[in-house]
Amino acid sequence: INCQDPDVFHLLMKSAMEQFDDIIIYRFRKPVEGNTDRSCHMAWSFRPKDATAGFDQQDYRSFTIAKADDRKQLIVAGIGGYHSGINAKTTDPDVGFPEGKSFSEGKYLIYSGGGDRCKSMDHYMWSFTCMLGEAQYLNRTLVMDMGVCLNRMYTSSGQDEEGKDFRLYFDFEHLLDSTQVMDQVEFWYQWRRQRRGLSRHDVQGSRITPMKLAEINDTLIMRKLGSVEPDNYRYRVCEGEAESVVRRPWNMFWKSRRLLDIASAIAARMKWDFDAVLLHVNITGGGILSALRSRRIEEGRDVYIAATYEKKKPFSSTLFDPLKGKYSIHFLDEFKDLWDSNSDWYRDGHDPAVPVVSFDGYMRMSVDIEVFYRAKNQID
Repeated sequence: INCQDPDVFHLLMKSAMEQFDDIIIYRFRKPVEGNTDRSCHMAWSFRPKDATAGFDQQDYRSFTIAKADDRKQLIVAGIGGYHSGINAKTTDPDVGFPEGKSFSEGKYLIYSGGGDRCKSMDHYMWSFTCMLGEAQYLNRTLVMDMGVCLNRMYTSSGQDEEGKDFRLYFDFEHLLDSTQVMDQVEFWYQWRRQRRGLSRHDVQGSRITPMKLAEINDTLIMRKLGSVEPDNYRYRVCEGEAESVVRRPWNMFWKSRRLLDIASAIAARMKWDFDAVLLHVNITGGGILSALRSRRIEEGRDVYIAATYEKKKPFSSTLFDPLKGKYSIHFLDEFKDLWDSNSDWYRDGHDPAVPVVSFDGYMRMSVDIEVFYRAKNQID
């Protein structure tokens, strides 16, 4: 069993929420290998449903995984007792240099400049995974800018917004566990402290391929990109000759755990027994009704409507009139208490390291798609 597989993670989350219905689980930690090849250990934070004050408790349990009768689908065959998943006992990860090495012994890669700022999140991810792929090819630590500029398509103000935190959208802890990355604030702090004996190699633009940098032994490689678009996009480094050499490690680039928790909470409120429709363009309720009937979705079932495009306004209440009386229709805004000022999501955001921001358009799209993935029948 690959405990790192997102599908296994979702299976364990669902099983835990169904098994322990007398508590509120609000943060799952990533599963780790168990004591046998058929078990995974997973930790979570929780509080009792009847608690009069908000206080945190931790549990970590062992899950035994088996295959269903059809030999295709994985199921949870058993859950161990309290604190049985000792391998998942949580510790705070070190945000720093590679394990077992001092800062001065490490090798680093950092990008500077370029035209990627404030582009769409698809553009951001395409460039980020290229940078991470180059760092892995060179066996170097990627020095990351944790600040994200959110494109205007996702903001309520209609303007690009600087100062967003990477950890609000993506799982930095998973990156730390999976590969070598480092916050650039920490990096430059260590660089100034230990400057003596450190060396730097500057690379101009994207035309110098990662293969030509493989023999560079300087402490830091700084790849500088200019101001002329689109040649200064960071993902251009992985084009051409490098495309067959540098691999984008998508398996290490997960959505924020906090957003996944919201998606799982929405699925739990529908008892994990619902269907979903994913819209890529605006469509009428009649069109959705036809799609549901073509898939023979029984009337009376819960149907979640998700969208891959940002809706500046909630869906019109009359748009889905053809579905009324036939299906129980749900939208993201029905669950807004999961991210309002009284929510665990908002409370967690008071961590000084991750400033609270509004629940923006990209977060909405991320949660919408994750709820869609959790549906029994998915109509795309």
